[in-house]
Amino acid sequence: MNRFVITELEGKTVTAGYDNGRLMALIPEENDGDGKIGEIFVGRVQNVLKNINAAFVEYLPGKIGYLSFKEAHGRPLRNGECFPVQISKEAVKTKDPVLTCELTFPGRYSVVTVGDGGIGVSAKIRTDAERERLKGIAGLLLDGEYGAIIRTAADGVPEEELAEELRNLRKTAEETVRKAGMRTPFTRLRDSDPEYIRQLRDTASFLEEVVTDLPEVRERIAEYFRQEAPDGLEKLRFYEDSMIPLAKLRGLEKELDGALRSLVWMKSGANLVIERTEALTVVDVNTGKYITGKKMRDAVRKINLEAAEEVARQMSLRNLTGMILIDFINMKEKEDVEEVLRCLRDAVSKDHVRTVVVDMTALGLVEVTRQKQRRPIAEVFRRCL
Repeated sequence: MNRFVITELEGKTVTAGYDNGRLMALIPEENDGDGKIGEIFVGRVQNVLKNINAAFVEYLPGKIGYLSFKEAHGRPLRNGECFPVQISKEAVKTKDPVLTCELTFPGRYSVVTVGDGGIGVSAKIRTDAERERLKGIAGLLLDGEYGAIIRTAADGVPEEELAEELRNLRKTAEETVRKAGMRTPFTRLRDSDPEYIRQLRDTASFLEEVVTDLPEVRERIAEYFRQEAPDGLEKLRFYEDSMIPLAKLRGLEKELDGALRSLVWMKSGANLVIERTEALTVVDVNTGKYITGKKMRDAVRKINLEAAEEVARQMSLRNLTGMILIDFINMKEKEDVEEVLRCLRDAVSKDHVRTVVVDMTALGLVEVTRQKQRRPIAEVFRRCL
């Protein structure tokens, strides 16, 4: 996404993300007091369940999170023990938030980690020499005591600029860990950034414009740009037309209504039917009103290619997560199947949430998994349509 609109929609601050003019995401801020992704608390182990290799940790009074043994990163888990935990996934329906002992501190070019001393580099940085250069800078500054994830935005960044950010993030991490040892259970050690700041940071290297009509949001973004990305200030625009609200100007009410409906029409006249269940989401591709004089094979191929791109957009727009099954129109030719799968993989590769196209089953259903982080917007904006 390269453009963002931050405004109020149905009483919530919403970040609308666009890619080349097309709406790709509607991300609401949720302030329910239960903890948000990225927040760090002093948690207390309530119950260790070895049969499921996990523990339940109380991070706020009466608020329980799920901590797998893997995410404990070797920390011994005993009932009553206290240590810092970070929310990595929000609560979804009846499921508790997911916690981790690997604390992360994000910056524009990198993320410093506590609990894992490894250094990773974004797979989108292709050049081996550049990858080694970036790993060398991080390794020298972090000494194996802290880890780091080098973002795509770091590609080609001068050494001193990256080094300064890593030093600052390491200092923040050290202060947070030090405070954890002196605080009582359920203390909030670190607030998470607003969702719009997270989005701006994640797309720093592609950002073209940010528009908002909310004064407090403008000030918060300007502060972020001044501190972390001074070149971004010129991309920030404040919308002041009192005659037409920004949400109406951008048609966000209509977009939200569409994202909450099961039927999605495509330009060709074909459509998608998207149905969420407790266990998974099913997407059915239909010919709908599609009319063509071409051969059936060409028609089916064209519809499925259009559907592959639209499904990727709908997954991002609706924040569909977990297992997703796509029932494309049946294709008899192997090369057509492979082309549609390539198109789908290319489309989901642009998603900032990890999305994997697994394969096509024997029944012709395409399996996709999308990482759970936030709640789907259908759970945030509940209404009868």
